[in-house]
Amino acid sequence: MGILDAIKDKVTDAGEAAKEKALDETEVAALVSFGVIPFLAEWMQEQLKALNLPRIENAGYFVLFAITLVIITGLVVGFIYTLLYTFINVFTSVGSGERAPMWKVIIFCLVLGFMISYILYYLYVAPALSAANVDIAKQIATTLNVESFVNQAPDTSLINLQSLAVKQIAYIGPSEVNGVFDVTVGIQSALKVGVRVFVLQISYLDVNKDSSKFDEKYVPTLVYRNDAGDLISSNGANIKEVAKTLAAYGFSESMNSVSQPLILYLHFQRTPNALREPEKYVKFLSSVARLLEPLQEYMLGSTPEGNFKRQQNESVLLTTPVSTLEKKVIVLCNADTTIFRNVTSLGLDNIDMKYDLDFMVNVRVYLDDSNSDTLGVTTQPLNGEKANAVIVPFKSLEGLSEENMDKFAMKGKTRYVIAMPSQMKNPTTDSIKTAITKCGVNCVALNLFGESVDELKGKIKVWNGEPFYTVKGQSYRSLSQPNSV
Repeated sequence: MGILDAIKDKVTDAGEAAKEKALDETEVAALVSFGVIPFLAEWMQEQLKALNLPRIENAGYFVLFAITLVIITGLVVGFIYTLLYTFINVFTSVGSGERAPMWKVIIFCLVLGFMISYILYYLYVAPALSAANVDIAKQIATTLNVESFVNQAPDTSLINLQSLAVKQIAYIGPSEVNGVFDVTVGIQSALKVGVRVFVLQISYLDVNKDSSKFDEKYVPTLVYRNDAGDLISSNGANIKEVAKTLAAYGFSESMNSVSQPLILYLHFQRTPNALREPEKYVKFLSSVARLLEPLQEYMLGSTPEGNFKRQQNESVLLTTPVSTLEKKVIVLCNADTTIFRNVTSLGLDNIDMKYDLDFMVNVRVYLDDSNSDTLGVTTQPLNGEKANAVIVPFKSLEGLSEENMDKFAMKGKTRYVIAMPSQMKNPTTDSIKTAITKCGVNCVALNLFGESVDELKGKIKVWNGEPFYTVKGQSYRSLSQPNSV
């Protein structure tokens, strides 16, 4: 039984409504198949749930409800119209002796009705929906016993920290049937648990799918694929909506660890070919920068410790005290963004700094030089480049001998190591412990949903219940300062 199932009897009505909205679209689908406009079906269901009213599971009832609503609305509008008409008639009669044209009165009523509905929505409905997501996120954190802990950045550096990461931001799966994205529930739940490291597995679709669930083809997007590369998520997530949600809640006092930086790892699974289609490649990466715009005010750039734009001073950043990076977004990326530094040589126009992904990226992530597996578009260092951050398949660590684990850990003293498990299954608790305590990895990416609460609790305990605070053992730490805990 997964986390969302485990808290089913504990969440408030609003929280349960948010869970059902995220995981079960069958009612809306049924209404759509009956001929109801998708937008109208989803909107009506959301309003009913937000107001703690029973949702409509039958298309016939939906139509009956819609007719009733229209009648009630008509009566209310008619009442308002009668009052306004009488008032306007009297007013105009006094002023000019003429009656106001009927069409003016009708337009005035429609405008007034729209304004009242708009105000009521943002006064009552929108806050209810937001509260539902916050509540379910809190319940998940409570279920995992990590709803509260010290909210102060540790006095150490990123290269010495060992963090829990979310394998695919906003995804609440995996499951062959119910693998879905829910941006608000997924992100808020992770933040409540104390997660500060988020992976964005960026890809694109080759064909257009349901536009209400997926972005258009060839547009940078977030989807979920199994280890064979097959699409299994029943919807996708828009990167801009993800960025907006992180901007709204990433440093909110309602979440845990708000003083700590947020680390975004942009893991490109697919891009246009940089050699054969450089223009498409640049535009694709630039689109990602544009979609991340809601986070730009938090992006790490020039600081007293150094200028960290365009991957300058990577090693300095990794050994800088985390306490000096409070409320900043640190961006790691596996794609080669250096093409932005001289686009004119390719016959392309210069790109606005706001849409220059290279300008945003602080650290480049490479493949480990001892590993031949492919992970997205990640490459090994070339031409003497130094890898200050690497990504390795988690399975490559599980078969290491004690001697090779020591060698791997020694190399990890000077680089940030991300361990990426299977898409469909989290590693065992013992494997995670070994990766952290003996291999010295910095980051293990997991799915917070899709397995039993007890299993996930055991894995989070590897981080002592504090997913951003665990620090490498003394002998595994970087020789660079700071080394204090």
